[in-house]
Amino acid sequence: MADPEDFVAMCDIGDKLFGPAIALGCRGGFDFTLLFEQTLLSIVPCAIFLSVVPARLSRLHRAQIILPCNGACLLKLVST
Repeated sequence: MADPEDFVAMCDIGDKLFGPAIALGCRGGFDFTLLFEQTLLSIVPCAIFLSVVPARLSRLHRAQIILPCNGACLLKLVST
């Protein structure tokens, strides 16, 4: 019978590979590897967000102010 520590070490090696599935029989045969999760589920969305933010801020900065901020506006901002 295989040693449980060897099985854990084998699953750790599988987590470092890039691919949606661990083919080593870990976790029931199909699970996202950690490298795949970190790349597609965190790094890619953050990169897209950070590339869109400057354009959006520039557009908002140039936009016309629709409602001027008076004392009531400042009071509402401070109270929330």
